[in-house]
Amino acid sequence: MALLPDRVHVLVEVPTTLTRASVVRRLRDTATLVVRRAGLAPGVGQVWEDGGWCSVLTSGLAVEAVRRHVRQRAAGARA
Repeated sequence: MALLPDRVHVLVEVPTTLTRASVVRRLRDTATLVVRRAGLAPGVGQVWEDGGWCSVLTSGLAVEAVRRHVRQRAAGARA
């Protein structure tokens, strides 16, 4: 996971029985709970924008390329 000021990059492996929408909803719900409990977004305002991007990767090479990208973004965010 890479937490950036204006976005979050996440690479997850999920069962093929789950829909993209359900995975995104779970991620957003869980992250919202964590952010609110940490006091980073107090109140009842919206935490997430409506936009987003989700892709299904079936190639091991593609997964590794995305994994490297997310790790690089996370390292850059910490620097």
